[in-house]
Amino acid sequence: MIVSRIKQCTVVTMDDLITVHHEMGHVQYFLQYKDQPVSFRDGANPGFHEAIGDVLALSVSTPKHLQSIGLLDKVESNHGTLKYQGLCPPVTRTEDDFDPGAKFHIPANVPYVR
Repeated sequence: MIVSRIKQCTVVTMDDLITVHHEMGHVQYFLQYKDQPVSFRDGANPGFHEAIGDVLALSVSTPKHLQSIGLLDKVESNHGTLKYQGLCPPVTRTEDDFDPGAKFHIPANVPYVR
C-alpha cells in the first residue's frame, strides 16, 4: 500500500481546494514512475508536472463537480461562453493580447523548463 501526503497549511476556501488537488497531481505523477530506475524517477520536464497538477485543479473547480460534492446548489447554463473555461472575454481577443501573463508561472517567473 502506498501512502502519500501533502504537508500544507490550509483553510476551507476554494483556493486551497484547488491548490491541494494541484499538488495531488504532482504526487500522482511521481507515483507513476516510482518503480523506474533511479535515473528515470524524475519528470522529463517540469512543465509536465505542472500540466498534470493543472488538470486536477481545473477538473475539481468545475461547477458540475462542485455540485456533485455538495458545494454548489445548482449549475447555471452559460450559453455563448468559451467552450473550455466557461467564460468569454469582454472584447474580441487578437494575437496582440498577452493572455499568457494571466498564468501564474509567467508573471512570477517560475520556469517550466529548468
